[in-house]
Amino acid sequence: MGAKKRVAVIGAGTAGLCAAKHSISAGMDVTVFEQMSQPGGTWVYSDDVGTDKFGLQVHTSMYRGLRTNLPKEIMGYPDFPIPGDGVSYIPAEEMLAFLHSYAQSFGVKSLIKFNHHVIRVRPLGQPSDRHAWELMVRDMPNNELLTLNFDFVFVCNGHYHTPYTPRYSGQEDFLGTITHSHDYRCAE
Repeated sequence: MGAKKRVAVIGAGTAGLCAAKHSISAGMDVTVFEQMSQPGGTWVYSDDVGTDKFGLQVHTSMYRGLRTNLPKEIMGYPDFPIPGDGVSYIPAEEMLAFLHSYAQSFGVKSLIKFNHHVIRVRPLGQPSDRHAWELMVRDMPNNELLTLNFDFVFVCNGHYHTPYTPRYSGQEDFLGTITHSHDYRCAE
């Protein structure tokens, strides 16, 4: 029997946790890289906007008081549904707690490298024989740059990370504040 295949999962949100869980089930050596300090991806709320304490763009677009726009009955995993009776459209905090529970229940949480930002992923070897990947990762609290090799990489960094703010004619004449919905946190 050969050595376990090494799998990197970039992102500990909904997709990243699922990819890690199934890679563990397949007997692989899994490492999850998450730039935030907890799992949950877009479901993690922060008052911060702009850049975080490490100089990275704040990832979350979550705002205070958000409820899911899909029923919880279809948002869970086939083998791990969101618990509870009653309301189908749950608060964001419940969705985040569910993802924490999922990560803990399947042994994923202990494999997550929190506050680790993946800077680069590049294939190793020839195009016809690429079976390895090199990741350049910054351990942000220690400001260390790591170079690590993996057999497989899942890129699960989400869809809601980078806001786009279009420019329009006359924008420079507007005297108010222009705020992208990514940076909206509350109506107060």
